[in-house]
This record gives sequence, structure tokens and C-alpha cells, in this order.
Amino acid sequence: MSQSRPNLFGPAAVLLIAMGIVAPLASANAAGPSQVAVHRRETWPDAIDSSGAFDRRSRAEELVFARALAESENLTVPELKAQLDVDVVDMPSVERVRRRLWRILAANYAIAIEGCGISGVFCPVNTEAQDLRNAALALSESSVDERYRPWLYDAIKFHKIYLRELLRLAALFPRVSSEIDVYNDRELQGWELADRQFVLTFDDGPSEVMGSGADTTIQLIEWLRRSGINGIFFVLGERMRARAQTTSVRTLDDLYAGMCVGSHGWSHYPHTTWPQWQESVVRSLALVGATVPNSRVALFRPPYGQRLPGSGVFFAAQNLKVVLWNIDSQDWQSGLTPAEIERRVFALMLLWRRGVILFHDTDAKARVVMVDLIKRPAVDFIKWLDCRRVAAETR
Repeated sequence: MSQSRPNLFGPAAVLLIAMGIVAPLASANAAGPSQVAVHRRETWPDAIDSSGAFDRRSRAEELVFARALAESENLTVPELKAQLDVDVVDMPSVERVRRRLWRILAANYAIAIEGCGISGVFCPVNTEAQDLRNAALALSESSVDERYRPWLYDAIKFHKIYLRELLRLAALFPRVSSEIDVYNDRELQGWELADRQFVLTFDDGPSEVMGSGADTTIQLIEWLRRSGINGIFFVLGERMRARAQTTSVRTLDDLYAGMCVGSHGWSHYPHTTWPQWQESVVRSLALVGATVPNSRVALFRPPYGQRLPGSGVFFAAQNLKVVLWNIDSQDWQSGLTPAEIERRVFALMLLWRRGVILFHDTDAKARVVMVDLIKRPAVDFIKWLDCRRVAAETR
């Protein structure tokens, strides 16, 4: 979950919501942008049932996002302020993030076109078109086969909105820190993983004990275990303590068996303005170690992704790494259905081809999204990384 932020698109929001391209904010106190990019329906005409089909859709997503990124570079600072609805734009931050996105996209595109033939769909038609920027700017409805045009129309809007989510975070960084950038090499975003590798992470738990049928943490972990998948659970100290008092330490240890448990702090406060933020980290990790010693990992995720620029010294002294994310499911937003969240996550997995995915186990939608996501044939061509391997490789 990210910090509560003002309206992202201003007067245009009503029109975009009506068009079904963005979703309204859950509430005035909710975190994250005012609207987020979603696909309202499936428009891709091909089955993604082979490695080649995965790459075809992947390079298509990369081309559309790259087009939006290239077009955004023509915006003036006043235009950026208006479009992102911010008072101040940190242009060095925006430019740094843009450069990194271009590097990532170029590397992904090079992988996705490896199997291209002369007549391959969304493949370069000549040497010049192998350059991602040129290929992206040449992309238009008239340049693609008619059967892909409904998808292209929707994808252009999706990626424009998604890029604005990212640029808004960049415009506010470092004044408002977030997952958009790192302060040091002990902070992980997800770009560090190999192609087609993904890590599942879940924040804000454990859920409250509210009877059988309403315990979202139990439901999610049991499903993950049956599916042969695990994930990193970044728990809040106060919630874990309350749960241990309601059930027992042994029950919690059994619950998280086979999973990884890191700290999300003691309470869900920004660790940039909370005077007791260091105590929050130390205290929550001590509780995790005492409660679920077999599942504890030396990983910390700051609430809202917010941490102080110089906090790396403290985390290094604690032998901790900060785990951020590069795929935000936005599952906490009440205005989004599980199907919309699943389509968003899937599109971003195809775009970035690797990453740390953010969910919340306190929301029942996380499990529903995962159930639908894993049913896709395309998921056969990615790898869910074992959380213990991730934790071991980050030491």
C-alpha cells in the first residue's frame, strides 16, 4: 500500500472513469493514486499457450508502454504538473526513472523479439525498427492487423494511465519516498530477478481472527500451500501480537510453515515521520523471530514504501534488506474487482517479465486474484521463486 495521494488526473478523471480505463479511489483515506490503470475486459485475440505466444504478447505490451514513455518526454514541466496533479515536479528524479525504464524495456524487448520471424506479429520489420523507441513510435492502429486493434486501443489507454502512476511517484521522489526508486544496493525492487521470475509478497497481516470463512490470511496460505507456491508475508507487529494472544504462538508458527515472514513495522505508520521508526523495526522483527522462528527472514518492507534517505546505515547494521516492489496489484482498492486486478497484474507481468508483486493478505481479493491468475496457460511459462531462495540471495 502506498501513501495517500491527491487526485491524479484532475478534471479528466470523470471522463476516464466513464470510459472504463481507470478505477475510482476507494475512499478519501485510501492509499495510492486517485485512479489506477485496469483492463476492463480481455481483448487479446490469441491464446498464450506457448513460450512464443508469451513473448508475442510481452513485446506488444512493451511497445505500447514505450510509446507512452516516449510521448511523455515531450511534456513540459507545467504540463507534467497538471497531468500528474502535483505542485512540484522533481525533474532529476523523473528523468532518472525514465532512463531506467528505457533500459529495462530495451532489455526485455531484446529478449521478446529473439524468436521473431520476418512476418511475426509485433516483430521488427527492418533493422531500424529493432530500436525500441523507433518501433514504439511507429506503432499505430493502421500498422497492426485488424484482429489486434481492439487490444491496441485498450492497451494504449492502459499504459498511458499506468505510466502516469509511475511518473507521479517519480515526480514526488525523494520528497515522498516510495517504491519508484532506491537509495542504495540493499534495497530491492524486483528488477534484480532473472527473466520470467516472480516473487509473491503480502503486506499488512495477519488478518484478524473472525471465524472460519473470514480469515483471509489462513485462506490464502492454505491455497498457496496446496498450489505448491509460497510467498513473503510482511507482517505488522501489533497485528501478529494480537493474533498470538487470540490463538497461540504455536498456531501462528504452524500457519506460516513453508512461507517466509518479514517485518512491515510495528504499526502501519510512515517510517519517515514516525520518531520511533527504528524501534518499530527492531521490535517487530524480535516478535517475528520469537513467534515464527522457522519462517523468519531478515527482510523489511516499509509501510507505504516510505523510508529515510539515510536509513540504509541502520538497516545494514541490523543485517536487513529492504524489499520494495515493481508490480503493484492495487488489490486494496474497493473500487476494483478481482477480475480487474488479475488483468492488471497479468499485463504488468508481461510488460516487466520479472518482479516482486505486491498483494495484501488482509483482503480476500488477493486469493481470488491468485486463483484466477494461476489458471492462465501463460503462467506455465514463468517461475514463482521460492521465498527462501529470495531471502538467502539477499543476504
